[in-house]
Amino acid sequence: MKPRALKKVIYGPIEVPSRMCLWHLLGLLTALATSIAASQVQSSALVAFSYSGQEHKKTFLSKNRVFEFPKLRRRNVKIEQKYKKDGAGLGSAVWDGAFVLADYLQGADALRGKCVVEVGCGLGLVSIVAANSGAKRVIATDGDTKLFTMLKRNIINNTDAEKINSEPPVGNGEDHAMTEVFVQPLRWGNTTQIDQIKRLCPNGAVDIVLAADVVFEHDPMKQTNDDLHQANTAFQELVDTFFLLAHRNTVVWLAYKHRYKRENSFFGKVKEHFSLETIPRSKIHRDFIKAKIKIYKLTLKVDNAPTLKKPRDDL
Repeated sequence: MKPRALKKVIYGPIEVPSRMCLWHLLGLLTALATSIAASQVQSSALVAFSYSGQEHKKTFLSKNRVFEFPKLRRRNVKIEQKYKKDGAGLGSAVWDGAFVLADYLQGADALRGKCVVEVGCGLGLVSIVAANSGAKRVIATDGDTKLFTMLKRNIINNTDAEKINSEPPVGNGEDHAMTEVFVQPLRWGNTTQIDQIKRLCPNGAVDIVLAADVVFEHDPMKQTNDDLHQANTAFQELVDTFFLLAHRNTVVWLAYKHRYKRENSFFGKVKEHFSLETIPRSKIHRDFIKAKIKIYKLTLKVDNAPTLKKPRDDL
């Protein structure tokens, strides 16, 4: 005698024998849901946030960019940017070298209590991290004053600074418990502006100079309206600026991304006055280890100021 076939009932896409209890069906659905959830978690782990790749391309010129600095109390820094709007130039976006240098220096003891000058600060990311790392005074400088409105907003929104200073402080600032932040114009090689910036530091001594993605001058074969990075002069003016800001104990931290062969001449000029130490690539943020970005530590070989080939006091 053949066994009696079980009558089957259809529950949506699942065919279940009529004798199966409802709790068996629920168990099957629960197991299916758990499996789907697990696969989603595994999938999301493979596409974690990165400063490189597609995520980087999408956000590079966004109106607002958020950078994470896990060693700082202010973990997230939100930068407002409007690339080349309202007449602003190349500094109106956060270039990769700025983040790489800021990430490397975040929370560094070398910044604590120091007078720090950033050359070519753009929108201020590196200066902000220096201020949040305990620097005594931070002087953010750029030759493009059309950036200053956004720059000042970024500093106010991302540091404990209640205002942006412009005048030299009275005394040496020992009575100020919080970091003082200054924004100053600086055309590279302008000795008048350089002297004004040095007066903002206690005893006129700049402890740290920061510069990220500033090694650039235009191709001499191409015409441009940008007079801040003129061909055949910008590299020398940048070296002169480093030299005139520095004293024997000053450290210059430079983040550099190689783009053009002509940039080699800049480093030839630097080596006339500075010793260069390359920071190991293992210490660079993991998303940029394979990028053509290096961090250099520059220290003076001598302590006598160079003679500028082309004085810039009239600019």
